[in-house]
Amino acid sequence: MLYIKGFDENLCCRGFQFEVGKTYHTGYTENLKLCSCTVFHFCKSIQQVHDYYDVRPDRNNRFCYVEALGEVVEDYDKCGSNKIKIVREIKGQELKQLLGLINGNTGLFNTGNRNTGDCNTGDCNTGDCNTGDWNQCDRSTGLFNTQERTITIFNKDSGLLFDEVRNTEWYWLLRDRPFVLTEWIEYTEEEKKESIIRQAIGGYLKKYSYKEACQNWWDSYSDEEKEYLAENIPNFDRKIFKEITGIDYGN
Repeated sequence: MLYIKGFDENLCCRGFQFEVGKTYHTGYTENLKLCSCTVFHFCKSIQQVHDYYDVRPDRNNRFCYVEALGEVVEDYDKCGSNKIKIVREIKGQELKQLLGLINGNTGLFNTGNRNTGDCNTGDCNTGDCNTGDWNQCDRSTGLFNTQERTITIFNKDSGLLFDEVRNTEWYWLLRDRPFVLTEWIEYTEEEKKESIIRQAIGGYLKKYSYKEACQNWWDSYSDEEKEYLAENIPNFDRKIFKEITGIDYGN
């Protein structure tokens, strides 16, 4: 399977220089984790790559097909491996076809109509990621706005734009651990001995409720990491946190 990786205009990613046709290894073989130096990152689609490397032509970013030659780790929108090969660059008409220009938009990934910006679900936007209409800024839910609003965190204004939040360490730590709603569980050897059916299927799909998945996600952090998140996420409110996740944390 080939994946897609984004780069800057010099075919660099996070300060690491790549070349088409070459193979790279992080030097790590155990405890591979996303958002760390143990893996090189990539995605399954150009839409997912767009969240990290903007596909607009004015940004001059470049994109390549890569092959994962080592262990692959992944979450819901990105993957990583300790060993990859840069197979070839995607450009020209092939890149345009991947971008999927639809619905009369000149921008990318729009589900709304007549947008010149990218990733809009509203109509007639020149900015990006708007659910409202006629906006010139990014990420607006209203109408005829020219300035992007700072986002709310725990029901209060954070004073931060969304891109500023994405540049914080606590945001990436939040995304560092998988949020698992379904998990394949292998039967033990003893369980298999008890049933021919179990021997045949090997395991079962375990489903977690939303709050069970929240608890498992939270338990994957160390005490120090939990404290760091509670102290650094703006407006952290333990009551709201518990209401959403079911987790009782903080004073």
